[in-house]
Order: sequence, then C-alpha cells, then structure tokens
Amino acid sequence: MDGKEEEMVGIAIMVGVGVLWGVTRNYNGEAIRRLDKKEHPLRIWYPTACWLYHKVGSKIRWGDSKKDALQAVYVTESVEDAQLWFVCKIISLLLVIILAVGGFLGAAVMRPEEKTLVDGKYLVRPQVGELSREVELGVSIDGGGKGGSEGERFGVEARRYTETEAREAMRMVKEELPSAILGGNTGRDDVRQPLDLVNGSRGIRIQWEVDGERVDLEGGIDNEDVAEEGEPLTLRAKLVYGEWEDALEIPIVVRPPNYTEGERLWKDWDEATRRKGEESLTDKLWELPTKVNGKAVTYREEKDGLVPTIALLGALCLVITPYLFLMDLESGLRKRNREMLLDYPEVMNKFTLLLGAGMTVKGAWGKITAEYVGKKKKGLCSQRYVYEEMLATWNEMANGRMERTAYERFGRRVRLTPYTKFSALVSQNMKKGNARLLSILELEGMDAWEERKETVKRLGEEAGSKLLLPMMLMFGIVLAIIIVPAMMTF
Repeated sequence: MDGKEEEMVGIAIMVGVGVLWGVTRNYNGEAIRRLDKKEHPLRIWYPTACWLYHKVGSKIRWGDSKKDALQAVYVTESVEDAQLWFVCKIISLLLVIILAVGGFLGAAVMRPEEKTLVDGKYLVRPQVGELSREVELGVSIDGGGKGGSEGERFGVEARRYTETEAREAMRMVKEELPSAILGGNTGRDDVRQPLDLVNGSRGIRIQWEVDGERVDLEGGIDNEDVAEEGEPLTLRAKLVYGEWEDALEIPIVVRPPNYTEGERLWKDWDEATRRKGEESLTDKLWELPTKVNGKAVTYREEKDGLVPTIALLGALCLVITPYLFLMDLESGLRKRNREMLLDYPEVMNKFTLLLGAGMTVKGAWGKITAEYVGKKKKGLCSQRYVYEEMLATWNEMANGRMERTAYERFGRRVRLTPYTKFSALVSQNMKKGNARLLSILELEGMDAWEERKETVKRLGEEAGSKLLLPMMLMFGIVLAIIIVPAMMTF
C-alpha cells in the first residue's frame, strides 16, 4: 500500500470504531453504570463490548473449569454476569488497541515530511546557499532488472617487517599482483570491467601510475569508445615499505564493455539523468527522464518501515490480549485460594467464640457477615473472598433458601478442602444437633492455625527462592567491582 492507502486504512479504522461506539453507547447502560470504576477502568467501552458479545461472543462455549474460576474470582456476581464482565474487559481493551493502531497508522503516514519528488518525475532542489542533500528514490525500468549497492572497506595495519621479510613480501606481491588486480576480468589482455588496483598487500603499500586516461588510479576504466581490437596500456606499481622500495610494470589491453540489455538500460538512464540534471541547474525542479530507449521509467519515494511495524505490533497485541486475561484469571484464582486458606483459622476462631457465647450457627454466620459489611463500608478493611462467600450464603438464606442447602452450596462454591469440611460439619449439625459441634470446631481451629503456620512458612521459602537470582546478580557485581581493579593493576 502507498501512503494514501495506509492513511485511508487508519482513518477507516478510527471512524469505524467511533461509529460503532456511538451507535451502541447506551446498550445495557443501567447495569454498566452500577459497575465500580476502579475495577472496570474501561467501562466507557462496555456498551459496545456488551453488544459485540451478545451478537457474536455469546456463542462461545465456556468450560466448567473456566466457569468455576470466574465464579470464584467474581464472588459478588452471578456466573452469567461474571462471564459478561470478564469478556467485556477483553473486548474493551481490544477496541482500544484497534483504535490506537488506526491512530498510529494515520499519524505515521500523515507525519510531516519534506517532499523531494513532485509529479512523479521532478526533484525539488535545495534553495540557493543551502547545503546539498542526499535523496533516496526507488527507481524501476521496464525490463531493467534491479540495481546494486556499494559497501565500504576497512583495512588493518600489519606489523613491521625486517628487511629480509620486507624483500620477501615484495617478491610475493610482485608475483600475485598481475592476477590480483583483474577483478571481474578474464585476463590482462581482455580488460572490460573496472580493475582492483589495491593500495596494499601483505603489509606493502602500493602506489600506482597509469599511462593515458583510460584507467584511473581507483581502477575505473573509460572504455565506452574503445574499438574491439582494444588499446594496450601499462600499469606501473611502486611497492613501498618504510625505506625499501621496488617496482613492477603490468601490461594490459583495454577493450569495450559487454553490456546486457538491463545493464545498458541502467547505463543510459544514468546518463540521461545526469544530462537533465546539468541542464536544469538554474531551475527549481530537476526533471527526471520518464523514458529510456523506449522503456517507461517510474519513480516513487521510499517509505520507512514504521507503518508495517505498527500494524504488526497491533496485530500481536490483539492476539495475545485474550491469553493475558486468561492468565490473569488463573493468577486471580490462585490468589483467591491462598487468601481463603490464610483466613480460614480466623473464621474458625470467630465461629468458636460466637458458638461458645450461646449463638446459633445461623446467628454466628449473620454476626460475622454483618461485622464484615460494616467495616468494609467504613473503609476499615478491603474485600476478602471468604467473607464475600459467606455474605452470598447469608443473602441466599435471607431470600428463602434452606439453611442446610445454603451451607452445602457454600462448600461447593469455595472448592477448598478446609471449607468443604467446615460446610459438611455445619450441615450435619442441622441433622444431629450441635452438642459436639463446638468441640469439633475448636479442634478444627487448632489444626487450621498449624496449617496456616506451614502455609506461611512455605510462602516465605517461595519468596526467598525468587530473590535468589537478584542476590546472585548482586554478588556477581560485587565480585566484578573487587576483581577488575585488582586485575588491572598487574
């Protein structure tokens, strides 16, 4: 795509997303306005996300494990609402990414650039008194193939020879030089391409002298008007190393070049371009040739790789975003389970105290949840998963669900062994009475505190292992600070 097409794509993306948001901005608005802004920072996009989910995403099949994880992390929501808001988070971020990619594509194409090519064949010259500049154009000639490029060479200075070594090196250079300078030519009596007049070999500096003007000191040859029988020339090489010198004469025969059709086209294009440039030195515009030997020539300004890079990064973000959200969901589930296991001894302690004070199981349950709700409203505590689950169970009982069934559902929702055991004990209490429930819960509380100690110990060991790599890096830096100065003194 050229710049205009890329610009149109970026604008089309932004307009499309904007129109979609405008059309759907009031969709499911009442439910969305009740959401917490801190937990749902992209809430402004949720109407569009809900609309897309109900049109397309509602057909997605959720596995039981994903449903259980969503229900566990989003305790206060139903399974359907948890699915909806989780997907809305993903879709909203994807919409923001798409909008950002469209904006960056448009900005990358529309960013100000100094125009150097006008009407496809005129080069804009710098103003009088300005420095010359370098312009890069892509050039294509029908049937001309592709052009080449030149590199840059660097040499490494050799050690100094003794006189014997220098003389021997010069002798070897004199043997090698006649064939070494040929470059792409087949022989010294058939020179049609530039020569490789090296400035040095084996540490010996070489100075060249050339008869006539057919060959320059860089090895370039001017053989456009040479007859096929060729012109004989002599190359004189002066070999110098310090105070020692030697000389060598190399006879050659320069012949006319053998051009392919494509090479001839490029040669003629280069000549036509140079000629038009010389003719237009006083003009503001440099007209480039549009035909060479009857072949059409087109020009285009080369673009950098920013636009495809932005598009690639945008596509990559769109692909990995859902996976990141699923990974975040799994991480949230692990965090929730760890938090609930750490809170279990506290819950057992509160139940034991309230039951020992003569309260019923339901009364103790309501007392604990009411205390949690009061502290949360006053900002004295943050959300805790175990109390949110207990609050959900309390609301079920308040809405008419049987007490025993509510306790059993509590254990199934939490899906952690200690809480499953606790819900079973409370449920059995509804059948057999609570004569031994207090003593059983006291023993369970003692076991829970021991388990919590082990859990905290394990978490501490995990934290220590995570710090091992940074500690090793710091140790390596300290060793380097000590050893490097010590070694530099030797």
